[in-house]
Amino acid sequence: MVIVVTGGARGLDGFSALAVLPWGRPITWLVHVMPIFFLVGGFANAASLTSHNRKGGNVTDWLLDHSTRAQRAALQVGCHGLVSGVGRGEPAVDDDAGPADPQVGA
Repeated sequence: MVIVVTGGARGLDGFSALAVLPWGRPITWLVHVMPIFFLVGGFANAASLTSHNRKGGNVTDWLLDHSTRAQRAALQVGCHGLVSGVGRGEPAVDDDAGPADPQVGA
């Protein structure tokens, strides 16, 4: 989805460009970024596991090593969120503003 950000009297606002350019909807299915990350990540993990097995390691050790690294990264992000004040009870979205995308709820 393409978001157009605009500045107005109330500050930053935005809307979906697909509301104005409906012909672009099929294109978004072809160029999504996340599936590319999953494919590249899967290939990288397969190469890593193959290399680990060639060096005499087993799947269990590889999984434990990778899950430990993922847990460490998640812990760092969580600590950063606590220190930066995420979750202090302030809403991230102004409920009175209404939907930014005119097609939401349509």
